[in-house]
Amino acid sequence: MIINTRTDLDSLRGSPDYAAAMQALLGSTVTWVNRGTNESPDWWQETMLSHIQAMEFVSLDDFLSECAAAGIEPTEPTPPVSEPVPPAPVPNVTPLQLRIWINHNRGLLGLGEGSVDDLIVAAINASAMSATDKEDAKNSYYYALTIQRNSPFTASLGLLFGMDNGPLDEAFWQASVL
Repeated sequence: MIINTRTDLDSLRGSPDYAAAMQALLGSTVTWVNRGTNESPDWWQETMLSHIQAMEFVSLDDFLSECAAAGIEPTEPTPPVSEPVPPAPVPNVTPLQLRIWINHNRGLLGLGEGSVDDLIVAAINASAMSATDKEDAKNSYYYALTIQRNSPFTASLGLLFGMDNGPLDEAFWQASVL
C-alpha cells in the first residue's frame, strides 16, 4: 500500500487498509527527542505535522476527528527505552602516574616511609611469586612505557596490596588523571 496523496488515502476509505493507513499516519505525528545524555536520558515528545499536512488535513484536530471516525483511538505514546551505555574501559597509566598514585595512597596500601621504588621492589621480593615472575614484575615496574590494567604485573600488584578488581580499577582511574 503506497500512499503519496490525499487522493490515494481517500481511495482506501471503507477498507481495512484505510484504518491501517490512518494508524500509520497517526504514528508519524510524534517523535521522541532525547534532551539528556545517553547515561541519563530525558525524553521529550515532539509533534510532527508534516505527514498529515501532506495528506491535506487542515489541523491535528481535523486529522484526529478522521481517526475517530475510522475507529482509531490515539494512545499515549511511550518514550523509547535507552540502551545502557557500557562503561568506558579502564585506562592504562604511565609508570610515573602509578608511582605518584602509590605515593599518595601509602596508608591505603599499608606502605611505610621511604622511596616508592624501594617499597614496591621490597613488596615484590616478599611476595609468593616465583623468581621469574618477580623479575618480570620488577622489569614491568621499571621499564614499561605504559602499565595496562589487565596485565600480569597489575594482577601481581593487586595481590601484593590486597586489592581485588574494583579497587584496582578505581586506582587506575585515579592514577590516569595525575
